[in-house]
Formats: sequence, C-alpha cells, structure tokens
Amino acid sequence: MKDLFKKLTGKNIYLLVIGLGLFLIAFVINRYIVGTTSALYYSKLIEEDIQGKEKDFLDLSKDTATLRALIEKNYDASFLKKYIEKEIGFGFFLYEKDEVNQPRLLFWNTQNALPPLNFLGESDASRVIKLNNGWYAYLSQTVVLDGKQYALEGLIPILWKFFVENEKLKKEFVSFKDAHKRVDISFHETPYTVTSYFGNILFYLQKTTLHEQRSNFWSIIMVILGILLLFLYIHNFAHYIYEQRGLWVAGAFLTTVVVAMRLVTYYKPRLLDLRQFSLFDPAIYSSSFVLSSLGDLLINATLFCWIVMFINRRIHEFTFSRFNTSWKNWAVVLIALVLQVAFTFVFADVLQSLVADAQISFNVTNLDSLTIYSFIGILILAILVLSYFFISQIWGILIERLIGRNPYIVLFLTVTIGLIILTLTENTAVIELNLYVLVWLTVYLWLMQQNFLSGLRFNLNVSEILFWLFVFSFSIAAVIIFENRKIEFEQRKRFAEKLSIQADPTSERLLSIALTYLDNDFLSPNFERFHVRQTNAMLKDSIVQKNFSAYIDKFDTKIYTFDRATAPLHNNDPVSFDTLNTIFRIQGKETNVTDLRYFEKSFDKFSYIFKKEVKDSSGLNIGYFFVLSEPKKYKSDALIPELFKQTQQLIPEYSPGYSYAIYNNLELIEHYNEYPFSTQLLPEQVPRTEFVRKQEGSYEQLWYRHTGDKVVVIVKKDNSFIEAITLFSYLFSTFLFLLAVYRLAALLIRSRMQPQVLRQYWQFSIRSQIHSTIILVSLLS
Repeated sequence: MKDLFKKLTGKNIYLLVIGLGLFLIAFVINRYIVGTTSALYYSKLIEEDIQGKEKDFLDLSKDTATLRALIEKNYDASFLKKYIEKEIGFGFFLYEKDEVNQPRLLFWNTQNALPPLNFLGESDASRVIKLNNGWYAYLSQTVVLDGKQYALEGLIPILWKFFVENEKLKKEFVSFKDAHKRVDISFHETPYTVTSYFGNILFYLQKTTLHEQRSNFWSIIMVILGILLLFLYIHNFAHYIYEQRGLWVAGAFLTTVVVAMRLVTYYKPRLLDLRQFSLFDPAIYSSSFVLSSLGDLLINATLFCWIVMFINRRIHEFTFSRFNTSWKNWAVVLIALVLQVAFTFVFADVLQSLVADAQISFNVTNLDSLTIYSFIGILILAILVLSYFFISQIWGILIERLIGRNPYIVLFLTVTIGLIILTLTENTAVIELNLYVLVWLTVYLWLMQQNFLSGLRFNLNVSEILFWLFVFSFSIAAVIIFENRKIEFEQRKRFAEKLSIQADPTSERLLSIALTYLDNDFLSPNFERFHVRQTNAMLKDSIVQKNFSAYIDKFDTKIYTFDRATAPLHNNDPVSFDTLNTIFRIQGKETNVTDLRYFEKSFDKFSYIFKKEVKDSSGLNIGYFFVLSEPKKYKSDALIPELFKQTQQLIPEYSPGYSYAIYNNLELIEHYNEYPFSTQLLPEQVPRTEFVRKQEGSYEQLWYRHTGDKVVVIVKKDNSFIEAITLFSYLFSTFLFLLAVYRLAALLIRSRMQPQVLRQYWQFSIRSQIHSTIILVSLLS
C-alpha cells in the first residue's frame, strides 16, 4: 500500500496536478470571466458599430451632391458600388414626399428589407424595429432639395432572426457572428445598454442561459490538454500496476477507471457541456443512450481502442499457464469466442447504423454530399477496426495458450455460437447482415491462423500489415457500398412515385375543380369576414369542407389570409406572407391551372400552392389568399415548408448521373437528360410488378408501374467500381494514418522509459527504408 501511495504521488504526479489545474482555469474562465464580461464587452462593440453607421447615415443626409445624383439618376456603376449595403453597412431608401399620394421610392441600396411606410418622417432620432428577417435600427431624415421634400430612410441591420432557421438562414448579430452564443437582445432593463448616436436607449443585452453559453476557445484547448494529461497519468499508473500485479489487474483497473469517468460525463453532462458542439448533436446521429451522438461514438471508440491497445502491447510479454482441469480451459475459450462473435455483430450493427440511419453521407463519388461528419465517420470506423484487430489478437493468443492451435475446432465453435445468437435475435432487420458477417468472421479467423500471414504475431512485418489493412478496407467498403445502394434504391423508388404523381394530370385537375369558385367574385365580398377571428375560422373551415370535401382523402389543405399590408389575418400557423410569396414566386413551378404552382420540399416530396390577390370592385388590393395542398401520401408533421432547404444529394433534375422518362398510354410524355429512351413502349415492356430493376450495359434502370398505362423509368449510371476504389482509398489512407500515430505514440512511451530506443529508431536499415517507401507509395496511391 505504501508503494502504491508513493507511485500515486511520485514523479508522475505533476501530470495530474497540471491536468486538474487546466480544468480549474478553464472553469474559471467560462464561469467568472467570459460569462460575466461578455455581455458588457458585446454591448460596447455593438453600440460603437451602430453609432458609427448612424453617423455615416447623417453624413449622407447632408451630402446634397450625392443625393441629387441619386434623385436625377446621374451615376455610374463605380458610383453605385460605393453605396451598396455591403460596402457602407446599412440600407438607405430615398423617397419623394407627396402630400396627396403615397411617397414614391426613388432609390434603394439593398433588397433585404423595406422601411415601414407609417414611420416615414416621424422623427430625426433612432429606434429599433422588428422586420421579417430580424432587428434593425431605423432612422429617418427629411431632406429639402430644389424646393422639394424628400425622405431619407435608413435601416441598420443588428440581428438576423428568421421565422425558419436552417444552415443558410441563421440567427446571428450582423457585425459579430459569435455574439449570439453569449448575448441576445432584450427590451427589459438590464445592466447592458445599447444607446444610439442621438443618446436614446435602443435596447438592452441579456446573457444567454447557461445551456446556450458557448465555451471560450482557450478554455476548450485547456480542457483538451487537461484530459490528455489526466489520461497519460492514468496510463502510467496502469503500467505500474501491470509491473507489480500483472496484466489482468492492470487491465481491470484501466477499464474500471475509464468506464467510471465516461459514466460521469453521461450522468453529469454539464461537466464538459459537450452538447454545445454540433458533433454531439443527436440529430446527426443517435442510436442509443450510449451512442447518443457522433461525438459520443468517437469518444467511446477512442477509449475502447486505448484499453485494447494497452492490453495488446503487454499480453505477448505476460506469461500465464493453463488451468489444471481441461473443462476450465474450454470454458474460457467459449467465453472468448462468444465475446468475439458478439463484438463482431455489434461492430457490424454500428457500421450499418452509421451509414443507414445517420444524417451523414458516405457517397464518396458525390463530393458535394460529403461533410466533415463524413470524414469523422470514416475515422471512427478506422478506430473501431484497429480495435477489432487488436482485440482479435488478444482472443487468439488467449485461445492458443489454453487449447493450442486447433483452427477447425475454433471455426466450428464460432459458427455454432454465431448461429445460436442469430436464432435468438429478435430484430429480424439485422439478421441478413449478421449472416454475411458470420461468414466473413469465419474466413477472417482462418486467415488469422495461417503461419504465412498470422495475425496472432504482435510484431507484423510491413507486407503483413498492408495485407490486413487491405482486408479491412475492402470489407468495410463492401458493407458501405451495399448500404449506400440500398438507401439510393429506396430514394429512387420514392422519386419515381413522386414523378408519377407530378405528371398525373388528375391531381391538378382535382385541385382545379376545388379552386374554381375561389375567385375574386367570391373572395372580394367575403374578405372582411377574414378580419374577425370567429368568422375567419368558420369561413376557412367552410371552404375546406365544401370545396375540398371530395378530395380530403387525397390532399391535406390549409388556408392562409393576409390584409393589404401583408399582415396575417388569424392564421393557425405563424407563417409570414414573405415566406409564402417567395415560395410561390421563386420555388413554385408552373402548372396548367391559373394561380396554382407546385414546389419541392425535398427530392421526393412536393406540395401545391395557390395564391390569389383579392381586389375590390374598383380594382384596389384588399388582401391576399393562399392555399397549401399537400398530397396525403407525403403528409408530414409540419406543412410549412422550409425555404431553400432542398436536399440535392439525390435529385435527378440536378444530377448528371440520372435520367428519367415518363410514359402514359405507352407514349413518352416527358424525359430528362440525354439517355436514349424509346418514344414508345411495347406492351410486353410494361413491368408486371410495381417495381422492376434492369441492367443495360453500364446503366441500371428502375421501372415503376403506377397504373396499367403509366410507367416511370429512372436510369442511373452504375459507378460502383469507382465508388469502391475511392472509398477503399479513403479507408486505407485513414488506417495508415492511425497506424502511424499508434507507432509514434508507442515509440514516445518506450523512449520515455528507454531513451536509447529513440536513437535506434532513426538508424534506418535498407529494409526499413524499403518498408517506409512501400507505405508512402500506398498512402499516395
């Protein structure tokens, strides 16, 4: 016990002290420095930014030469470039005042927003207003030129905030992209004021909640360094236990400590607050409580690899004898084989889940679909594979020392155990994959037993290492391609169904009949009823029930109404006029029905949108009437579309690798891309089943029979070979990189204990140079 205490407080204690010190410093920075000063810091920055732009706006209002040039349109491109919003940081609008008619807009330098007309000329001060895309500081100045009055209106963007947020439309302060992680706008009094150039308070800043607070960059670095030092201390202490008590005690200690530390992070998530990073977002990947995000999977894989490597590097030096009784030896062997088969199935399930269920693309032939998470996923797979190889060596050497080399008995027991596990498996979805995995495991164990490439040796030469890397790279690439093809085929089937419905004139005809009486003659005298909440709901329900009663089983319909100023009139969903109007004008595609368009919500989903501008008897606009109709087949929880968020990972209209044709009554009515589709089908070419796959040269065809006389054909160029080679190269290079890191780490640890090792390492022999050249060429390839 004294020796143990001495080791705990020995020469490695500085690693623990420094690691804990870094944790403490990071905590103090986040909680007591950054957390308390960030609001004050950003209030001063935002205030200075707004006041500087307000001063520039006032200078512009006094620049009569520039204003006269804008009014008379006497300018060129270089003149305009100096005054666009991107250059000066704010938008301005020049109106000609007219006491009789509405002010006439003469010039504007931005298309992001318009000032509210009811504010024109109200004051020469500054105030904050809320528009559809965020918060602005609003200014207004009256200018007199040549006896005429003009209004110069200014909009200084402060905070972008959209009704629908996605990767392109994010909430953020305009001039300080990271400020929203720590502060937000508030109109309740706080100590952090933001005043205008005129001296009035525009708004206050409030600190975000602790859950929303983002850690400081330097505190994150300190936490990472602290964790590494803590792990190094634990590793050294585990090695000391190995020298004193043996491998199994050391392995049990390391496993217990690592598992305990990991459980603390699960049940005390605020300790590290990992959810602040997108890598730990369950929306990207989540399969269970343990693997609740891609980041958790990466951490767990790395920690597991550490434990396995620790045991693997020492088991060949550790001597242990067989049990005296034979049945005990065979019992341990059976347990080891059960663990190996179970771990193989678990690894295959994780691989399948990562490809099939995660919002991560492994389609390496489509570079646009790959993200940072794709490469992190490949890194995780490589870590798991190296862990699997190391633990296979451990199980193999354990079995060999207990029962000797009996490869056929081991293979027989492995197959038997695997079949028993598959028989007891309740989830039928994984049985097919695990059956193939069991065959692969049998071949893999047979290869491990062969003397000429034995994976049971712990010091493999370069050729043997490259062979095993090839085996694992090929195996994982095959599984990923298999899963990718399944996903792509299901997506193609759904897209074929969508094309068939889109090309079905009866869908538009049904809506045309339903919308026939929703014209201006009906809407104009009844539009006032939409201004009252009770009559609004009754009228909308009446329209849906009467006009769409015959089509309720085909469409899910919602009605939205807005007044002449585009303000919503008691709509159930908080969708803005700009959202619907933008969808209709920009995303909407023409149909044969007037005022009816359809738009794609994703590659396999679409909806119809109907817009009617309602006018009174004199022709003046009195409001707007929208109808959204979504085919029940594609009904989702949220009918409101998300602007511009269309997945183009598989959209034949945007992909040169896809072509499609639509046939009606055996005649070609529509096609896309340059594939030579026949203009007419023969009756025997019509599929007998709903979906049929055909191979024509280097192209794969999917035939979909919607009805007896309607057929959709989607053709995809078969690039499986290119995909396999590319994916194999990614995996192989990742394995080589991890192997190099593993070798370097092992060298540094050994050199710390034996300094002469580092000197010997750089004394290259001819054989070492040849091996290094082989690895380098393999990596470059």
